[in-house]
Amino acid sequence: GLHNALLSAADRLPRRTLIGTLGVPADHLTEGERARIDCALAEDGEQERRWGVVKVVWTDSAQMHGHYDQFCKQVLWPMFHYVLPEYPKSQGWEADAWQKCLRVHEQFLEAIVAVYKPGDVSK
Repeated sequence: GLHNALLSAADRLPRRTLIGTLGVPADHLTEGERARIDCALAEDGEQERRWGVVKVVWTDSAQMHGHYDQFCKQVLWPMFHYVLPEYPKSQGWEADAWQKCLRVHEQFLEAIVAVYKPGDVSK
């Protein structure tokens, strides 16, 4: 899905920046290890030709669990695929998961603001 969508637009975009998580929690990584990963992504010529610049949004276990496992997979995915419970009831974790989701979105916002240049978004 997302992979193919990004590749289909790659040739039409002269400058690209891909911002995302690693898809796994990163709280076990030291700052030095994170810096080495950032450098490796910045220096990977093949990856840059294919995707453009890659920036990592670092998330910890609690953020990944609340944002992805709980909110995205158990609230958003069912809602956007018309899989709604007939008699919804609170699971007790929704408010915390929502706060984790907001924090991850704020991290994405900070990463975008850090690399944005006027003219990046065209009409």
